[in-house]
Amino acid sequence: MTHLYRFAFAVSLIAVGLLWVAQPAWGQKANKPRERVMLKTEKEYLAPLDAAGTPLKTGEKVTFWSLTGKKFEGEIVDAVAGRVPGTIRQVSVQSNGKKQTFTTNAISRFVVGEKTYEVLLDSDKKANVLLDVTRRDEVVGKRLAATRQNLWPEPTEAEQTAAVAEYKTYLKEIETGFPNLRFTLHETEFFLFLTDIPANQIAGYIANLDAMYEQMCILFAIPPERNIWRGKAMVVAFLNKNDFLACEETFLKSDATGKYGVCHSYSNGKVLTACYRGDDPAAFAGMLVHETSHGFVHRFRSNARIPSWMNEGIAEWVSAAVVTPNRPVTTRQKLAADRLRATGSMDGTFEATGLEFGGQGGWQYGVASGLTDFLIRRDPTLYRAFLTDIKEGRTWEESLQEIYGMTPADLALIFGKAMSLPNLRP
Repeated sequence: MTHLYRFAFAVSLIAVGLLWVAQPAWGQKANKPRERVMLKTEKEYLAPLDAAGTPLKTGEKVTFWSLTGKKFEGEIVDAVAGRVPGTIRQVSVQSNGKKQTFTTNAISRFVVGEKTYEVLLDSDKKANVLLDVTRRDEVVGKRLAATRQNLWPEPTEAEQTAAVAEYKTYLKEIETGFPNLRFTLHETEFFLFLTDIPANQIAGYIANLDAMYEQMCILFAIPPERNIWRGKAMVVAFLNKNDFLACEETFLKSDATGKYGVCHSYSNGKVLTACYRGDDPAAFAGMLVHETSHGFVHRFRSNARIPSWMNEGIAEWVSAAVVTPNRPVTTRQKLAADRLRATGSMDGTFEATGLEFGGQGGWQYGVASGLTDFLIRRDPTLYRAFLTDIKEGRTWEESLQEIYGMTPADLALIFGKAMSLPNLRP
């Protein structure tokens, strides 16, 4: 059982006795944690691998990365095609006077000249192909630009270092604004965690954030060692509510009344989660993962927004996967189950946005997490294709039709049938 199914199964256990219990898959097995399966929408961007058109020509200078994140540079000696036309099996490279041969199963991406290629698994051919990332991003970039959105640029190492330095200065300003509190800054590979919570109580929360990052990378097929953030993600966690509210008002220019935590995602790619622990450490851990995962979704592919039911569904799903048991998620799923049984309707959950979402006790969060778990368990690759297509500039309704061949009403019906609720309305 892969990590992805192990976590998804944990979510389904939370729902035992409610409505969404494990259903048979649609026939596709879960991906291995590092397996990058070609999406339906990527077929048109595959690089030719015949002798005339292949980018991996003998003598070409190449830079490539292994699945473990190790970087190699050299000159291509030869590339061996797979048994099926259009596939690639191995590449040999001359580097520092030494020839090395690599199977493409061990490689994540190539850079040849000015172009980038990703190694993907074609499930139908059961072999590896090359995605022309440069060409795909040119097409997607134009589509996004038409709606004033954009792909996130790949930052240089110098830009990442500068961003982290900028953030540390900003966090120091926040610390200075609370002279009566004793802060510590905990820096990890992907996070800057500033808090006045006692230092001996922090390790578990940081471990939860790291687990969230790994699980989201598995879901989105991103190598876990790759840094998706601009610099690093910031977290400012207070012990007490009033200090959190003061920080939101003074530094983040936001009214957080009635909120436990807020993920602030900016147009330049910066992400900061502010929150307070209060008297319930377990609930705080779940909320921290939930809110910070919003920042991950913000940084995935582009600044295009996904609908609230997906955004909150992913956040609830990963929170329940990482923090167990997770009483708030269980409670919201119970509210959703009761509501759907009583009304036979999702009552506009697909259209709800912002403050509308989660009204009347938060039952819509329960629907969203149930739908997310349902779709991921049935086919994680299709779900990733669905999310990716939206982040690449299509509406969620267009993507639902393109990837699943369904309308929102169809999705409600299928979800309802899985819960023994025929004719569930959206």
